[in-house]
Amino acid sequence: MVQPWADQPFNLISTSTVTKPTASKDAIYIADGMANAHNMLIRCLNSIYLQAPYVKEKADIQDLLQYSLFWEKWIHGHHDGEEQVFFPEVEKITGEKGIMDRNIEQHHAFHPGMEAWSKYTSECMTKEGAQKFDATHFISLIDGFAPQLVKHLGEEIPTLLGLDKYDIAAVKKAFQRWDKHVHTYPLGMGNVDWTFEGGNKFPDIPFFVPYLVHYVFGRKYRSVWRFNPNTLFGEKRPLVFLPKDGGE
Repeated sequence: MVQPWADQPFNLISTSTVTKPTASKDAIYIADGMANAHNMLIRCLNSIYLQAPYVKEKADIQDLLQYSLFWEKWIHGHHDGEEQVFFPEVEKITGEKGIMDRNIEQHHAFHPGMEAWSKYTSECMTKEGAQKFDATHFISLIDGFAPQLVKHLGEEIPTLLGLDKYDIAAVKKAFQRWDKHVHTYPLGMGNVDWTFEGGNKFPDIPFFVPYLVHYVFGRKYRSVWRFNPNTLFGEKRPLVFLPKDGGE
């Protein structure tokens, strides 16, 4: 039986390797960069979703919950950065006030459901709530926000390609300024797939970075990173918590 991996149940976003958009190199650079960043977020969510039903031991449950809260902090940071840094710069460059408002509205649409899930996850992390965790409820709360979230992550890509009619070189510089301040190690690195669509070296980082993440940044929560679907070197690996031999 082929075991599921973190490219499901929520679909990853195709890059220009597959979609072949008619756009400038700068526009494609921005759109692919955002698609790849969004795919990291989706892989992480898929990893949580697929493994949660099979985590039984208290220590493993606590690691799953911590992993989930790290993801929630990551995605909030991603969207806050867009709203506070990148999108305002896009408005200035294009001269179009509110040009990214639809994206911001989509952020707000899934936040209530995400907050309900985050609240439950945080409660289960406490000593008093340690016995509260119920995987079925946990998954149902994800189902309450994930479809809207993933839809938004996909729809943002054509919006970025549409900026090609403006000063796209300036937009690219704004994107790069924002992107270089987005630090997600080691959670992010554990959700990078350099084999995606036949080969996808994103992010393009110095060779020593994965080693630095593994031996320095990853030490404190070593057991939590078991839930990552990739090695820190962009390679797929089997998910740890899945049904054995097709059973529960």
